[in-house]
Amino acid sequence: MKKLLALTLIASLAACGGGGSDTHTASSAPTMFAIDKIEALVGTLTLNGSDSGHNYQLMVSFTPAVASTNPVGALTNIETMVLREDGVVVEQDIVDELFNQSVRLASYSHATGQYTVYNDVATPGPQHVGTIGSKGTFVTYNNPNKTVVLRTASRTWSLDAAGDSQAMFCVNTVFQGQSSVSGSACNLIDAAGHVSARSMKITVNGKTLTLN
Repeated sequence: MKKLLALTLIASLAACGGGGSDTHTASSAPTMFAIDKIEALVGTLTLNGSDSGHNYQLMVSFTPAVASTNPVGALTNIETMVLREDGVVVEQDIVDELFNQSVRLASYSHATGQYTVYNDVATPGPQHVGTIGSKGTFVTYNNPNKTVVLRTASRTWSLDAAGDSQAMFCVNTVFQGQSSVSGSACNLIDAAGHVSARSMKITVNGKTLTLN
């Protein structure tokens, strides 16, 4: 379950802000953080972690939109993901993501054929540390025809203090009907939304795998 969740949650990490900004200014003691300006992931990200004696490595690469005939339709980006356990590939996927600005509309998994529809809530403007809000819900179907519902989930965002000049912005996912299963995709940001680190936490039955 953790392996599949890792690939599900990485999409939130790849673009969990508002699309980024070309310029950034840091503050030594910011009172507000521009969570709507968080830089989207560009290039390749590698996260590592360990659990129950096993070492995990998650790699995701971001590719700008290209012409495609996949079921999602017009693309905003393509994410290629590979998860290794003790050096061996255990899960991999190519996911097409459709966005409208910072609002995720849908995604399509080439590995499973699964189609996810998002009722996404746009990330608001600058916020104080300690603030939380809704990121909406999503429903995953077995195919683009939406024949069978496989899972549903709700998402929230949170902004927590992380030192004098930084904060941790996380998108938190809870799967409905599976209270023991949850995950968070987080960005360590400054006041302007510049990202200095990304991480992920996946919890199943009280055991948490952290990737950073």
